[in-house]
Amino acid sequence: MKKLNFLAIMLLSSLLVTGCNSSGNGTTSNTNTSISDIYENHNISFSTSESYIVHCEFSSAKKDETVSFEVELLFSYLSVSEVKVNGQQIALTNDNKYSFVMPDEDVFVQISVLDTRVQQKTPNEVISSLAEKRNYTLTIDDKIFNTVITDYYTENAFYSTYSKDNQQYGFAEDNEGYVFGFTLSETDVIPEQYSVDEDGNKISGLWANSIVSFADINPTLLPSEPNLDNTYEITDSYNKLILSNLAGYGDMYVQDYLTISCVVKGDLDIEFIVHFNSDNEKYNGDCIITLSNIDQTVIPFIDEYLSAGGKGKLDASEEISNVLKNIKESNNYSISVYVNEANTYNDYFTNNYFYSENVNTISSSKGHVCVAEGIYNFTISDNNVVPGAEITYTAGDDRTLWANSSNTFKNLSTLNLANLTVTTLEDGTNQIKGILQTLFDIAHPSGFFPTADETNDIVTVNEYDNEHFKYTYVDSDGSTYVVNIHNVGNTKIDCVDQFIESKKDFDSTDSSKLLEILNNLKTSHQYKATSISKSSWPASTTTVEVTFLEDSYSVNSSVANASYSYNIEEGIVVKNYVDSEGNNAKEPTEFTDLWSSNLFNSFISFDESYLQGTSQTLDGAYKVTSKDLITLFFNVSLASSSLLSSVSSATIIIDETNNVLTLSASAGFSGSVEININY
Repeated sequence: MKKLNFLAIMLLSSLLVTGCNSSGNGTTSNTNTSISDIYENHNISFSTSESYIVHCEFSSAKKDETVSFEVELLFSYLSVSEVKVNGQQIALTNDNKYSFVMPDEDVFVQISVLDTRVQQKTPNEVISSLAEKRNYTLTIDDKIFNTVITDYYTENAFYSTYSKDNQQYGFAEDNEGYVFGFTLSETDVIPEQYSVDEDGNKISGLWANSIVSFADINPTLLPSEPNLDNTYEITDSYNKLILSNLAGYGDMYVQDYLTISCVVKGDLDIEFIVHFNSDNEKYNGDCIITLSNIDQTVIPFIDEYLSAGGKGKLDASEEISNVLKNIKESNNYSISVYVNEANTYNDYFTNNYFYSENVNTISSSKGHVCVAEGIYNFTISDNNVVPGAEITYTAGDDRTLWANSSNTFKNLSTLNLANLTVTTLEDGTNQIKGILQTLFDIAHPSGFFPTADETNDIVTVNEYDNEHFKYTYVDSDGSTYVVNIHNVGNTKIDCVDQFIESKKDFDSTDSSKLLEILNNLKTSHQYKATSISKSSWPASTTTVEVTFLEDSYSVNSSVANASYSYNIEEGIVVKNYVDSEGNNAKEPTEFTDLWSSNLFNSFISFDESYLQGTSQTLDGAYKVTSKDLITLFFNVSLASSSLLSSVSSATIIIDETNNVLTLSASAGFSGSVEININY
């Protein structure tokens, strides 16, 4: 790098002894007559330079005469650093006016000047640094057409205010590296076609192959020595072509008629001047290119557009493929299906739940929801979720919703876009083949295992964009299905989301509430147990109501003569019953304390270990597999013992409002039991 700071320019060449005016513009006179004529005249000469002019009235003088002169500096960044008369330094002045007393000999005055400019980098260094930048703004002040053009450069886009066909334009690089054109509205990006090469292949690489920038300048060809006015003249044809392109005048016609120079203004600041010679018949004047907003340039909307996966304008096949790919990968969309007035469906798909709404038969609507690492059936009633049992998992170790529920609720997860073909008809209508089975499945076709006919079925695309896809499916039987996939990324059912939120702390292993109630029953002497035993063979229903009080125990059975009670009479526990002849009878026992006797079963025998294997369901019920706990309920309620051996599990529901525990159990083909404990 050439250093320009404090570099003394010692210009000793071309020493012309031409009198006091070293520029050739001065005058010579001698009006001093006070010196004795005995002294002869001696010549006076000055050093010459392109940096200054010396003004002096003398070209010669006699001994002891005073000679005055002035140094005129031609550039503002210069200052006089030294003045020597015949090698003897004289004092510097602020106004560059000097004088000396003439010796008895010829005189040569040597003037030295200093370049006071701040040290700058060369164009080579500045452009080399800028070539690595991918964000800046260029302003082209075109004095030929009296207009100002602004070009914006960012990592993935370029935009110019130059009007091409009365429209500003730009280029952008999508997430696959392909370059497409675009314009801007007041609120959005309007994509245009992709750039293609002569073979029709899409061009990739915005900075490498699609725009002209500082990265295209060859810094090694740039001059390293400035002119005296601190400009650098660019003479090589390659860089002249690049810079004239940047200025908007890239045709080869102009190359012989322009000169280009630059001024370095900072480490990353440079100005180019593209000048057209006066003999150029086409253009006349200057274009000045300036640089600003390095690493701070923003093009409205384009970054957001590209971040969202924005693309250039595609042909129908690419557009439809991209739309369906986006919908499939979102895992969030709604599907509305219209077959006829009696067959209309709304299906909702999210990462946390599927729900199929049968508009005509709401009771047939159903869904699957993910809660606490499980997937459960559910319905919606009066805008409230009614949870059901956990589903049967079909995807092995994969317990995700999409893997296990897609067979029940048909969606786009089976879509294979590699098979997609699109035919555009003469009227502009697009028809689809290759993916008909998936499109048929989500249309709620009737019949068992409905199969698409790729040859005879017709799928016509009605409309599509990044947020919806609508088509009409006509099968080979003539049935018509209008399917609209919409709300992509925005599908939600508020009551289901609220339900999931309410169950975020759900723990299926938490049976603490049931334990609390059973422990209270263990110590309580006041509750009622009612059992309803239904036997399948022979078909019969037996109802038994058992009432526990502090001083009495009573059984009221639907079976004849099976009712009885225990009461305290005169300090003795007495059994009251109806004998075989229908008479009321009493039978004293040996016990004086009702609850310490072994006359009946109660919850006194409950143990916490009975809850082992118990799990809580989403609706607050408990699934019980402990035979000890099931047996305890049977014994306390006097449910049919013949059914007990066929019961392997039971469900217990807590009604906290009415203080009721309800155990329901199936005995398979033998029957069922329901036991209610009012506490």
